[in-house]
Amino acid sequence: MQEQTAIPSSCDYSGNRLLAKLPREVHHRLSEESERVLLPAGGLLATAGQPVRTVYFPIDSVMSLVHTDVDGTTIQVGMVGPEGMLGIGACLNGMHGAGALVLAAGQAYKLSARLVRDLFNADATLRDVLLVYASVLLGQAWQIAICNRHHPPERQLCTLLLLVLDRSPRAELAMTHDLIARLIGVRRETVSQAAMRIQERGYVRYSRGHIRVLDRGGLERQACGCYLRQRVLLSNFGR
Repeated sequence: MQEQTAIPSSCDYSGNRLLAKLPREVHHRLSEESERVLLPAGGLLATAGQPVRTVYFPIDSVMSLVHTDVDGTTIQVGMVGPEGMLGIGACLNGMHGAGALVLAAGQAYKLSARLVRDLFNADATLRDVLLVYASVLLGQAWQIAICNRHHPPERQLCTLLLLVLDRSPRAELAMTHDLIARLIGVRRETVSQAAMRIQERGYVRYSRGHIRVLDRGGLERQACGCYLRQRVLLSNFGR
């Protein structure tokens, strides 16, 4: 994928809530090697089982963590936005536990995995924050597993859209029915039918791979309980 370096700016890290939790001296060390980049929608940032060489801390971009089975079936197992980071495996076993693609285009801080790993080993505050965040990602995966097993596609679709909206400042998302079907593990036709129903209710407007949210409250009423559970999980981490 192509990455475009954004306009140079100060690295105060206020745009990423995980980084904002860290001490000033850690910020200073990170700023020496960080780069602010623009990530286009659809870009592949990681492949499961591959070494983590680069770590991303989203500012207003959103990434989907995906797992692909041996038969090629892909499903979402987590989501990363301004609350967290992509590449936590750099501090654990050195490998990506899941693939990652950009759901919503935007900016992120890009750092070498080596630097983050070295600071993880040297700084107790950073280590504590990242370990708590790792537990948040695990909680996401558990909730998604329940959602995929027990909730109808229409509610899953509403929940997915809301989780992206919570992490992105934009009300329009570039997500095709084919991509959504891969993320929630259903057929494309099933997603098209679900999208048509929520569009008929006036919650969204869909056109050529772009979904514009018109009635967020309607989406929240239609979403499954997993949405509120995921929000609680993230808000607890944000304290």
